[in-house]
Amino acid sequence: MQTSIHSTGLLTAADVARRLNMATSGVYALLARGELAHLRIGRLVRVREADLDVFLGKCTVAPVARTPHLYAVYPEA
Repeated sequence: MQTSIHSTGLLTAADVARRLNMATSGVYALLARGELAHLRIGRLVRVREADLDVFLGKCTVAPVARTPHLYAVYPEA
């Protein structure tokens, strides 16, 4: 029986790119900048699924509360 690398929770750069709907070169750029934690196994690069979840959590942008326009024009009474 052959064991798939996906059963270990490790993703290739191509796997990450598919999940994020981006180019593999973009994933390698994230890895090079240290924005996405990864493992180096010899020449291989692998990303833990948990590390991808942490990265996505850091990318989440909270909604901004709307404030009234400071220069709203009100009709004169």
